[in-house]
Amino acid sequence: MRQSIRNLHPYVSLLLLLFLHIAARGGDIRGQVHFASPAQEEEISIPRYTTRPAPKMGMTASHSVRAVVYIADAFPDSNFAIPRVNPILDQRNEQFVPYILPVLVGSTVDFPNNDRVYHNVFSFSAAKTFDLGKYPTKTSKSVLFDRPGVVSVYCEIHSHMNAFILVLPNPYFCSIKEDGTFLIRAVPQGTFTLAVFAGRGLTTERKVTVPATGQVTLDISL
Repeated sequence: MRQSIRNLHPYVSLLLLLFLHIAARGGDIRGQVHFASPAQEEEISIPRYTTRPAPKMGMTASHSVRAVVYIADAFPDSNFAIPRVNPILDQRNEQFVPYILPVLVGSTVDFPNNDRVYHNVFSFSAAKTFDLGKYPTKTSKSVLFDRPGVVSVYCEIHSHMNAFILVLPNPYFCSIKEDGTFLIRAVPQGTFTLAVFAGRGLTTERKVTVPATGQVTLDISL
């Protein structure tokens, strides 16, 4: 079809190609996630390798991702490009950052240790089982996530460390901002299942109809 368009008058051809590009872009999903109660800071004592008193640290860091919004449906006829830059699940201040990391299935995730101590990152999840072994600061290891699903991540050395890697079948997802707002761009036209994942026991789904162009707006409560 595009070849026949090119045979038209250049101006008409340009307009038609522009129309096809806009139509193929899809619509946007915009909204806000409302939590039933504010996230609470849980103070814990973090063990160290030294004998000095353990510091106090809130489990909910300001830079952590509280929830991820995503289209749960698969797109069998689509071939999505894997990001050229690997997603990162960092280790800092004896925490995983971010708390929830969404990735496209087929992505390789880097696990850098930017802490002052050794870590041993592992998971026994059905979607991915791995054990990176103990490795020191300023080094990194990587894992390929080739099956969709929720991967719970832990540190064998520090039992208080945990995070989630959400391996998704399509790229139509985003992490919410600090105020709960989100924006998923260029979703194909159609009716889909929109899901919100916020960790243990905090998941909800609802149907959303995406227009060919423009946007759909909705509020979601957890």
